[in-house]
Amino acid sequence: MRAIPSSRSLLPSLTTGAGPQDSRIDTPEPLSRREFLAGAAAAGVSLFLQTSRPSTPREDATSWAWLADTHISRNTDESVRGTNMAGNLRRVVESLLAERPDRILFNGDIAFKKGLPEDYDAFLKIIEPLKTHGIPICHTPGNHDQRENLSAALEPKVGSPLDGKRVAVLDDGGMHWVFLDSLERVNRFSGMLGPAQLDWLKQDLDAHESHPAIICLHHHPEATAIGLKDADAFLNVVKARRQVKAVIFGHTHRYRRWTAEGLHFINLPAVGFWFSPTVPLGWLRARIRPGTLELQMHTLKADTIVKQDVEHLPLR
Repeated sequence: MRAIPSSRSLLPSLTTGAGPQDSRIDTPEPLSRREFLAGAAAAGVSLFLQTSRPSTPREDATSWAWLADTHISRNTDESVRGTNMAGNLRRVVESLLAERPDRILFNGDIAFKKGLPEDYDAFLKIIEPLKTHGIPICHTPGNHDQRENLSAALEPKVGSPLDGKRVAVLDDGGMHWVFLDSLERVNRFSGMLGPAQLDWLKQDLDAHESHPAIICLHHHPEATAIGLKDADAFLNVVKARRQVKAVIFGHTHRYRRWTAEGLHFINLPAVGFWFSPTVPLGWLRARIRPGTLELQMHTLKADTIVKQDVEHLPLR
């Protein structure tokens, strides 16, 4: 097993800064930033291995598994700070097969560093049991993914309504899901949506004004050195549209969440490896009920996965 002594080659040190506004909940130390194609928002594009379920609300909960930062290498013996990423994902796959969520989200940085085709081959081999059991899988690109290689591996026949960006929408269980592309440059730290994608997002949300929405992207929407560069513009879009209930992201390898103007911001933990041994790895089980989002952290321990207490988040 080849060990990498530090995570500095993947992400610079996270610096402490002022946290987001309003009520902050369960917060470790805060972290230190083409034209829209007409008709695309209305049409939407599927980013999924299986078709959408009906968009009418369900009386029971719609269940998702949210994962981020798997960092799978073509060398599945690859280790960072003593943690084997492929081994972690295999353990999570076993957990997911036992939990059987309705859908699974891999929210960026699927690949180790540069998004090599062989990285995605290794990833697909590990998650093959999920596909065999027919669990639909969704994804967004992160800064360690290579957009074309990712698309070729996971969805070779699916297009995008934006030139140069991989975006999609899904109507499922009464919720409108929007999957954004914050990848700016491969193997660089910060991300950007860009004016065209922000325009697309506004038009898509305005076309679905009566539908509650959840937004997914890889980078944390904070204007920091390693965050989303156009975070302020993004926040102006989502905060003003009250149908947006939550923003889901990864990138920091740290589970955090906060609420601003009634909008929930949920920073997913990493699956692959940690930057600090005090920050747990794991994944989130999310159940979406009318008016409520239920979250349950599944924490990776040395020899087991521990389910934490369920958190209940009211939706604005």
